[in-house]
Amino acid sequence: MSTNALRIGVAGLGRIGKIHFDNLRNHVSGAELVAVADPSAEGRAYAEQSRVAASAPSEELIEHPHLDAVAARSPPNEPDT
Repeated sequence: MSTNALRIGVAGLGRIGKIHFDNLRNHVSGAELVAVADPSAEGRAYAEQSRVAASAPSEELIEHPHLDAVAARSPPNEPDT
């Protein structure tokens, strides 16, 4: 990836989060998907299959030293935080 790429993390890999993950990874030129935070082992495994760093606590994602932006996803019945 180019050194000028926008380095992005995704918080939450539920149904919509996986769509964002796949789109960022495969269809957004100029974006580099760097890391993911998801409380579920299934979500973290999904990221790790694509060789994207994954953690459980979102604080680790927010504090990641190599991110320019974070796309935060939450379940539809919970407010975005």
